[in-house]
Amino acid sequence: MESMPHFLAWVRASNAKVHPVVNAAGKPDFAYTPEAAAKTQELGWEPRRFFCLLGRTAAALYLVGEGTDQLHTLPPDMPAVTETELTLVRKHLAALLRAGANGPAPSLSR
Repeated sequence: MESMPHFLAWVRASNAKVHPVVNAAGKPDFAYTPEAAAKTQELGWEPRRFFCLLGRTAAALYLVGEGTDQLHTLPPDMPAVTETELTLVRKHLAALLRAGANGPAPSLSR
């Protein structure tokens, strides 16, 4: 959660190409540049793990916004999410929405 606003602010500032896709195996995945991968590492993440969580969080946010009756009809570039993931997104909804806001990211304190 702490890394998300910093990453999203970087994406906006750099115009990085980061987006969900359907991979060659027909599974939901994330496309990202080597620079985006480097940014996730700078924030302390393994890139594939970060983008996996980003995709699952985005799918859960979609379901919360659209209603969980859409659980089995997600767009093909969105991974399935569990009830636990939905619960976590609902619990942290305000922070997730702030992370996606267009304002500047707060300073990273470690």
